[in-house]
Amino acid sequence: QSSPDYEEAAAAVSRAALGRFRPVMVTTATTVLGMVPLLLKGGDGSSLWRPFALTVSSGLLFSTVLTLIVLPLMSLSLYRKKIYENN
Repeated sequence: QSSPDYEEAAAAVSRAALGRFRPVMVTTATTVLGMVPLLLKGGDGSSLWRPFALTVSSGLLFSTVLTLIVLPLMSLSLYRKKIYENN
């Protein structure tokens, strides 16, 4: 059973996550797509640029998942725990 405080918090977290979705996704997409030529390019220097591009791309994708999914869920979980401990 959810309390009104928790439902308000869930709505606020949902609004915040949805509000940040587009800017975060646009930034991630442009950077990852900018790294694609470095990932696919062969020739001189590719032994340096390929791992760099892979690291930046995978790090951005991972941090995007953390920012948009894991952190909002974790904050709601901690808020729920706080509410139940106070009651």
